[in-house]
Amino acid sequence: MNGAGVAVLAVAFAAFSIAVKREVVRNGAASTLNGVSVGKAMPDATLKDTSGAPVTLSALRKDKKVVLVNFWGTWCAPCRIEMPAFEKLYKAQRDSGFLIVAIDEGEPRDSLTRYLAKKPVSFLILIDSAGKFADRLGVQAFPTSILVTSDGRVARVVEGLETYLAMEVEGMLRTKGTAAVAAPGAVVRVTKRPQ
Repeated sequence: MNGAGVAVLAVAFAAFSIAVKREVVRNGAASTLNGVSVGKAMPDATLKDTSGAPVTLSALRKDKKVVLVNFWGTWCAPCRIEMPAFEKLYKAQRDSGFLIVAIDEGEPRDSLTRYLAKKPVSFLILIDSAGKFADRLGVQAFPTSILVTSDGRVARVVEGLETYLAMEVEGMLRTKGTAAVAAPGAVVRVTKRPQ
């Protein structure tokens, strides 16, 4: 398949993802993440970065940053679609107390290395090659993003592409990273992976 065919396929999938998200929200479906609760502390984990050094998620919040945790893979077309927007958002907001942690899921290390050589990003990439952390949280759709407040609470869970995430991040940063957190146990409306 040539480059134009891949681009058409990616745009079609993005449009499908948005249509499915609207339908799911309309039908009142809830997040499938059983290990994450909006308004409660983000579960912790220690994963390796691309150089092999261990990184603990809770340690990243020591500077009271707003953190976007994104579960993705180079094999996932919607994940690759949102990476340039994440890079742009990160570059614009990193000096305002914002951090992106992209957690690569279930692929050989050389695939990730090749992808990042072609399309480098300046935010942190961690590796969950066996998918244990994603499984513990109940991640079933890719991409899945979890927006975490500066005090470590889950503000929002998004399964699938989300076009308004940048505005939410900017709003949280304006309020020192604590705004827009739903009450503990609140239902979060999201896109589910098609069955």
